[in-house]
Amino acid sequence: MKKIVIWLLLGAPCALYGACREESRTYTSCNAGYYLTSGTCRACGTGMYKPLAGTDGCTACPSSGTTVSTGATAVTQCYVTGGGDASGKYTYTSNCFYSN
Repeated sequence: MKKIVIWLLLGAPCALYGACREESRTYTSCNAGYYLTSGTCRACGTGMYKPLAGTDGCTACPSSGTTVSTGATAVTQCYVTGGGDASGKYTYTSNCFYSN
């Protein structure tokens, strides 16, 4: 009888009425492609990448390169768009991806 009363007092509001919800989590480390800010993991923005899990920030793609999407995990996901480089010495006819 005691277990039923406790369930009714504690379990019923959560199970029946949705009164309980998970509180936010505080992270101390993030996966590759994500950086830590104020206890939250956020995807590296376009033009940035992070190859390893941990607390490090994201790294900018070389030569003002960019990425197709957020959350890049390798420099090989960075590319320089077709056109030319900042020095004006090189012209690209298509997107050029970086390699290791």
